[in-house]
Amino acid sequence: MKTFLLLGVFLGGIADAPLATAADRDGDGVSDALERALGERFRPQFWLDANECAGRPAEFRADSAKPRVFARNGAVYTRVAPSAAMGRDRVALTLSYYHLWDRDCGPLSPHPLDVERVSALVVASSLTSSVDDWVALYWYAAAHEDTVCDTSNAARAEAIGAVTAGPNVWIAKGKHASYLSRALCSERGCGVDACRDMVAMSPGPLLNLGEADAPADGAEWIASEDWPLASKLRRDFDLALVARLDSSDEPVLARANGQWRPQHYSLSIGGDIVGALGKANGGLQEADEKSGNALAKGFLAVGGALGVAARAVGSTLGR
Repeated sequence: MKTFLLLGVFLGGIADAPLATAADRDGDGVSDALERALGERFRPQFWLDANECAGRPAEFRADSAKPRVFARNGAVYTRVAPSAAMGRDRVALTLSYYHLWDRDCGPLSPHPLDVERVSALVVASSLTSSVDDWVALYWYAAAHEDTVCDTSNAARAEAIGAVTAGPNVWIAKGKHASYLSRALCSERGCGVDACRDMVAMSPGPLLNLGEADAPADGAEWIASEDWPLASKLRRDFDLALVARLDSSDEPVLARANGQWRPQHYSLSIGGDIVGALGKANGGLQEADEKSGNALAKGFLAVGGALGVAARAVGSTLGR
């Protein structure tokens, strides 16, 4: 039976079932103890390039309003939030893992600080269920979100062997886009992503991120304008994505945020690719072929000029 059916009828809001009332620093109704236990149970295995220019994900200084690196020690920050996707007989949570970097040092538009994440939709019969009773239904990996190079990918948990434990996640060299399939890493991301000489990252600290208005573990820097972290506190699973995953024959859905669309042809200066349009003409051609949208054709006509301008902006930001 497809996972979509297992979820039952989805509701538009949080279920009325009582939530755990133990210590809950971020005030989301899920106890700190449960958040910690789920974070450990489903922690992904990250794979990094042996020559990763930024080293490892960083732990940031506690109680600082601005993100300041404490150590490049492979720290991973977790966030757990009640999901709007609820089955009648289950409670669902979005469990996110943020790998945060002191810099993006990829081949295009390098910049200070970098925010990336992987998340799962996990379910159990109630918030008082044993941690061993929780299972993952879906996984999502962010890759250049909200840019022309958006290749965020997703999968049913059983398709990648990650129902009761975390999946393998490949991190693109320098750019840090996340992939649930190593093969996708070299095929996507406007040609700037690479996962060649990969090694398993040894576990670093696992820390609770909390919420923008209620940070945990001293993460006062969540809402800093120095990076787009606050905008990436998302619940990555909705009805549309779940339906696509359940109907897909592919182990990993290569473009979880949809096909190339004109509204995605924008630059995200705060935390992702800026110079990507320099390599985007091929992607725009794909958009034209797949969507037949007249606006996509207009982008093709000016793609070269935009590429030149974007490279100039990327060069300026890289100074």
